[in-house]
This record gives sequence, C-alpha cells and structure tokens, in this order.
Amino acid sequence: MQDDPTQPNINSWLEDELRQQFKHDRKTVDATWTAVLEGNGHSAAPAESRDTRTAVADPPRALALRAPEVPAVAVGVDDQLIPLRGPALRIAENMAASLSMPVATSQRSMPVKVIDENRRLINQNRASAGQSKLSYTHIVAWSIVRAIEAVPAMNQAYSERGEESFRVARGHVNLGIAVDVAGKDGARSLKVPGIKAAEAMNLFEEKVKKAGFPGLYLNCIDQGLTDNALHEALDSAVSTADALQALHASSVTSYNFLYAYDLSKAGWPTANYQKAIDANTTYWKSFSEKLQGITYFPNVTMGWDVTPRLVQSDKFDTFKGYPWTPVFNGDNTPRAFQSALLKAKQFLHKYDHQPKVVVLNAWNEWTEGSYLLPDKKTGTKYLEAVKNVFGKK
Repeated sequence: MQDDPTQPNINSWLEDELRQQFKHDRKTVDATWTAVLEGNGHSAAPAESRDTRTAVADPPRALALRAPEVPAVAVGVDDQLIPLRGPALRIAENMAASLSMPVATSQRSMPVKVIDENRRLINQNRASAGQSKLSYTHIVAWSIVRAIEAVPAMNQAYSERGEESFRVARGHVNLGIAVDVAGKDGARSLKVPGIKAAEAMNLFEEKVKKAGFPGLYLNCIDQGLTDNALHEALDSAVSTADALQALHASSVTSYNFLYAYDLSKAGWPTANYQKAIDANTTYWKSFSEKLQGITYFPNVTMGWDVTPRLVQSDKFDTFKGYPWTPVFNGDNTPRAFQSALLKAKQFLHKYDHQPKVVVLNAWNEWTEGSYLLPDKKTGTKYLEAVKNVFGKK
C-alpha cells in the first residue's frame, strides 16, 4: 500500500529542510527534487486532470545521484602522499560517494559560560600587561592546534591522483583564521590570513632545548614597526603585540637612531645629534609603556654619515632616501655620545629590564660614519665613553 504523501514520515525533516533551501535559492538544490518541492511533497497533477476521477499516484522515482567530484588538494613541499590500500581505500571510496547524497545540517548546544568567564580573566591579565584582547577566534584556533598535537590525524587530508587515492600527511600545521576587518571606506569584510607552519616556533624551541640550551631567545629588530604598517603589509588586522607574540619574541631593539628620528625632516645637509637622542629616548619609553609584556633594549648610535656610499660625482643637494640623507656633522662628540649612553642606562634601571642590554651602533660601520674603533681624530674617546658609563667603578 502506498504511503499517504500528505502525512509526515521518516523523511519529512529532510524534505522540509530542502524546501526552505529551495525557497531561498533553487540552484542549490538538486534538480531531481524540483517536481517534489513544487508539488508540496509530491508530484503536482496537470491542470486538465483535475476532475472527480480518482487520481492514481505515480510510482516512486529513484533520485539520480551525480558522481561526486573530489576537490583537488594542494600538496606542500614537506607533505607526504601515502597510497590507500585495503579497508582504508574502501572506506575512503564510500565516504567520497556519500558526498552526492542529500544531507541535513545538525546542531549541537554547548555551555559557554565557563569559556566566556575564562576569556574575560585572560583579557584582564593581558590588558594589565598592555597586550591586545583575545577573541573566541583566537581561543578556537589555539584549541585546534593543540588538538592536532594530541591527534595528528586531524591534520591529514584525502586526495586523488588519476585513478589512485592517497592520504596526505601534512608536514606542517597551516591555519586560516577569518578576521572581521574594517576597510578604509568603513566597509567591513572577512579576511582569512594564512598562518603557515604554525607549529614552527614551538619546534624551534624544542630543538634548542634538546641541544642542551635553556631555551630560545629571539630579539627582534624594530624598524618603525606600527599597527598600521602591519595592517597594510599583511592585509589583516594584526597588531604589533600580536605579531611579536606569534614570533615568540623575547625582546625588541632597533638597528640605529634613525627609525625614531625622521631624517627626511631633520634639515639639510646636517641633522642635530641631540634631537636624535631626545627622539629615541622618548620612543624607548612609549614602546615600553604600550607593550609592557615585551622587553625593549635601547640602541645608542655613535654617528651617521653615509656619503661614502654615494657616487662621489653625484650632486648631494636634497633628501632622496638612503643614502641621500643628512649627516651628523661634528655635534656627535664623545661627550654627547656618553650622555646618550647614560640615558640608556637610566632607562634600563627605570623599567627594570632583565637582562640589562644596550645595543651600540656600531663597532666598525666606517661607510655609515658610525664606529667605536679608534681613529686619528678622536683616538679612543668613544670607547672611553662606554667605559665611563658601564665600566666598574
């Protein structure tokens, strides 16, 4: 006996979900369902047949299932293709075939009160250290990476090459995180920055410890690092704190005075050394107060004159960027250099940085006019300035 198509049955949930999808966008539903959904659950009778005669329902039609197309999977340099054989191959074939069957989404309810409370406490602690907030995206991403450590098979994939099937064993963890980013025009869009080899820094740390060292210590060179510059470079809302944390940076310094002191606005053809000292000491403080969780090692630069790197016949008439820059011409005396060293020492004591390190530029940058090595003009006075500030009394 035929089932009454007007009465609910075991497949009614599937039909109802497909009908909602069909109303929203017909193209997303297989064409074999069209007659059923337009007929409110059964094939609609033609207009000329609507009379008092008893209608006989057509026998059920089998839905045509299209052969699934397995999407191509990118294989990285460090990935490994492992051919599937026996039961593993059969399971993969059945799973691929099941992709063509109509399915319904499912929902799971999860209590998130504890997660939300823990996130609030984490962000309170990060805010006190001058660090950015963590979103649920960060927490979920962290959980995925940690889960992969416990169950490496989660990072594997299925791929087909011609008639053969393979398991792709990934050599690294590559993670894509969707981030809501505001554009320059105010419009918002989702960006998905790809985090390549997300586990690389942890592996680096492990190898260093296995070699007998206490751990990995990374000092990053800051060349005018800003949140805006990172946003432009990465096309993603990544902050300076986020970038340094992702790199496992232990501390930050700068290569010389010139990233906190803008030479394009310093005058021509000479720049003021004392103003360079003031600009850098201000930058040391602002960086340390903004990123309290990151140690900043101050840089003290002895001098600056890159004219030896110019073609000497060129006209030296205006700022054009490196090496057409103004120079410190005479006011970067050993006494002035010693005053900058003293400010760096005071900065380290004030912020109680450990270890206490000052980066000097430079030992022998002769062609940039910044060197501590003795010369005929000043002898060993720059080295004596270092001894006067940091030497034992």
